[in-house]
Amino acid sequence: MSDEPLYEVSHIVEEDYSNPNQRVFLVRWRDYTSEADSWEPLENLEDGAIEVVREWDRKNKQVQKRKVQEAKVSASQLRAGPRIASSGRVKSSQMVIIAKTCVLMVG
Repeated sequence: MSDEPLYEVSHIVEEDYSNPNQRVFLVRWRDYTSEADSWEPLENLEDGAIEVVREWDRKNKQVQKRKVQEAKVSASQLRAGPRIASSGRVKSSQMVIIAKTCVLMVG
């Protein structure tokens, strides 16, 4: 058994995706501030921390799904163009999208 102290993982703050062959996490240690956060490869984390990594994966999967859904909604709004109210006016929420599109086209 090693004489090195063991630290408990509080949660994962971020993941470094720069090396596709190795998962590396910015770890927040229990009872420590963000100043003690450190980048740790998955293999440095003990078995008890695996559940924290699984929670990170679940959370990120939900975030990715939400981003994809938001992108689909935005794309469909741009394709559909402005919706015309019965009065013949463009709805103000659609005008924002049109303005953003024009800025992008001109820029």
